[in-house]
Amino acid sequence: MQEAVFDLLEHAGIHITASGRNDRDYRPRLSLPGFEAKLLKPQNIVEMLHVGSRDLGFAGADWVAEKGANLIELLDTELDPVSLVAAIPSKMLNDGALPTTHLVVASEYERLTRGWIASRKLDATRLYYGSEEEKAAMRVKTQATEKLHEKASVATQARRGAFNASASGEANLLGNKELVDDISSGRVDLQALPQAALPEPLRALAPGEQAAKVEQLDKARREVRQRMVELSKKRDAYLKDKVEKQGGARDSLDRGLFDAVRKQAGKAGLSYEADALRY
Repeated sequence: MQEAVFDLLEHAGIHITASGRNDRDYRPRLSLPGFEAKLLKPQNIVEMLHVGSRDLGFAGADWVAEKGANLIELLDTELDPVSLVAAIPSKMLNDGALPTTHLVVASEYERLTRGWIASRKLDATRLYYGSEEEKAAMRVKTQATEKLHEKASVATQARRGAFNASASGEANLLGNKELVDDISSGRVDLQALPQAALPEPLRALAPGEQAAKVEQLDKARREVRQRMVELSKKRDAYLKDKVEKQGGARDSLDRGLFDAVRKQAGKAGLSYEADALRY
């Protein structure tokens, strides 16, 4: 990617001195007065842009998604495109299906991997009930989800999983007439529902088995959400540590915007509880 970016800059009339082509030279010199450049790992570039210690960078969209960075894409250079895939050794498949045993997942992208898994696990906890018309409407939602799993990128599914695991994304995940949530919240009594209103997976089960199945799905949903909350806290702590190690964000553009918005909000009678940015 480095050579491709150098060529891109050259075509834009931004010349790089010969020393900038040296793999060991991390400070290439540009022909633009007042501009400084530094070669860094893609993930470090994303982190520095996010905390405001750098103004412009070239990095992969995969690392922007992985770091959960709040950045604006100015240009898709279409350089070195990558696809993130979930892969296993072919010998692990059983008639084309994954084994039911415990799997150990290895990935460079922890956030994306957990989000991708969470997206699929959360979707699997949904059960819809009600009239045939109501269940048909929710089948459209689940079919759209299945299509997304087939077509969307890993990064897109991961972001969806992280959002749906949050309080803000709950309505997007569940939709209407979702049995597990309605029972756990006390809005619906499972035993009071007529057989015809039950989701298909529950109809063949005895009443005690139905309740156990709903409880199982509710537990699984809460566990996934808790893991995503923990991952979010881990990310925030990591970025906060990065900011502190780089001398803080007081002179960054993000901090300037935060202070300006807080000042204007104060004039309107609104107050911010936080004294600093949340990374």
